[in-house]
Amino acid sequence: AHKEHFYDLIDELHEGDVLVFNNTKVIPARLYGQRQGSGGKVEVLLLTPCGENRWECLVKPGKKCP
Repeated sequence: AHKEHFYDLIDELHEGDVLVFNNTKVIPARLYGQRQGSGGKVEVLLLTPCGENRWECLVKPGKKCP
């Protein structure tokens, strides 16, 4: 496993390499909750609005949510 730091990046670049910076804006749409019954922690990341009050999202852990 490599344990370099970002400031070491210059040592890894070679002539002709291209470095692309991403300045994409994201919304702060991370929600935290608990499962009913088990009390297990759930994290929901809202990705894309799909209509009124509907979102495409990622759920952690990736188990089935009722």
